[in-house]
Amino acid sequence: MAGSMNDALGVPSLLSVRLAPSAIRRGLLAGTAWGLVTGGGLAVLNALSCGILCVEDAAVAIGVSILVGCATMGPLAALSPSIDRTS
Repeated sequence: MAGSMNDALGVPSLLSVRLAPSAIRRGLLAGTAWGLVTGGGLAVLNALSCGILCVEDAAVAIGVSILVGCATMGPLAALSPSIDRTS
């Protein structure tokens, strides 16, 4: 067996995918937007349960949410087919 199972099945490797700068930008923006909304929601819920907004907790929640958003939602947005807006 000389090749990998992905080559045998015809599945393209993610390492061979070349993304355009616009796709990378779209992925980072989508991940950041998701992280801001999710982290902001967590900060609001924490403030409502404690009665006061803890800035350090909010910063950590938003920061981690942005990182997770860029790691999960970013590739989904970057690898999704682009929308043809000309028609």
